Amino acid sequence: MKITRIPFILSVLVALQGTIVACPNCYGAPGSPLTDGMNTAILIMLGITGFVFGLFIVFFVMLRKRSRLFSGHPSDKAFVNEKGVLQWNIF
Repeated sequence: MKITRIPFILSVLVALQGTIVACPNCYGAPGSPLTDGMNTAILIMLGITGFVFGLFIVFFVMLRKRSRLFSGHPSDKAFVNEKGVLQWNIF
């Protein structure tokens, strides 16, 4: 039953191919407000995605800097302040 439907649907689509067209938005009509809105939406979504990826990069760079900072011996970054308290310079 399904096998006989497929050729029928294909023959109808071939017969109507001149009348079946996409909307101006799908064609990308240059003056259409739909196209302008879609382009703006795409740019906003790309901006949000880039911002989130940028935050990931900053986070991992910060983790790398902190791991390098704490990887040495404590005596490398330790000092005694004026009150005689041992402190570590972590910045």
